Amino acid sequence: METVSIGTVLRTSALGLGCMEFGTRIPANRAFAVLDAYYDEGGRFIDTSNNYAFWALGGKGGESEEVIGAWLRERGCRDEMVIATKVGAQPTEPGAGLEKAEGLGAVTIAAACEASLSRLGLDEIDLYYAHIDDEATPLEETLFAFEQLRQRGLVRETACSNYSVDRFKAARATSLAKGWQPYAAIQQRHSLLTPNADHDLGLQRTLDERLRAELRTSGIPLIAYSALLGGSYDNGVLPPGYQSERNAQVLSAVRETAIEMETTPNEIVLAALLDSSFPIVPLIASSDPDRIRKLMKAAVLKLSEDKVRVLTAGC
Repeated sequence: METVSIGTVLRTSALGLGCMEFGTRIPANRAFAVLDAYYDEGGRFIDTSNNYAFWALGGKGGESEEVIGAWLRERGCRDEMVIATKVGAQPTEPGAGLEKAEGLGAVTIAAACEASLSRLGLDEIDLYYAHIDDEATPLEETLFAFEQLRQRGLVRETACSNYSVDRFKAARATSLAKGWQPYAAIQQRHSLLTPNADHDLGLQRTLDERLRAELRTSGIPLIAYSALLGGSYDNGVLPPGYQSERNAQVLSAVRETAIEMETTPNEIVLAALLDSSFPIVPLIASSDPDRIRKLMKAAVLKLSEDKVRVLTAGC
């Protein structure tokens, strides 16, 4: 499987595994089977967060990290994996939502990192994200807190998620001016289909044209979540907020290409994203190990330039 560079020290598999529901909706034994399938197919990038999944029945946050930590210990493959987790979106009160998110203050980041390391059973986190932007905290405070973790050997690379392009550029510029290691990646909601301009995604941010241009220029990788839009490509139905002529044409083209190439629409989507003009690491997720194995085939699926041009136009 091809690999993608993240920052100066990380190389990871082209497809990442999203682990949001591990330990809550997906019990540990099932999560182990999913992780095994992903690993066996060459997957080496595991993406989680300290707040996964506080909103699930019985969830408090941290369950996903605990399951991943147990799997790493049992399989003994930690040195082969890139482990990514996040800080900033864990509620500070039981039963609360993101209106009570912990934020990105220096004390919060330091404590959350130690807690994540403990749950994961790690000495260092490979990639540590700011999960959602916190405009109430000075950007320099957040970035210095991340830099201190890196200098202490607790974090190898840092990144952000759900940032606007202006905040992303400001963060990198600030770090470079201070001589700190800048964010090495950004994670956003991204797929071939694009949401309507008036579709409310809450705190989730998508890849817009300005951010796309920034990533093309810099070569910084995008970690793409919700890449498969909950099965919409396989189902052939546009999801709410995605009703447009352009999306209908892309969805039709995806499904026609899948028939031509005797594969699934989801694999076509992933293959097209991997063939982007800048590095993209799509995250895949499922409770079904066999489904993970099928999705991993997209990493070696090659589309013609014409197909990629049609499928990625405007996304």
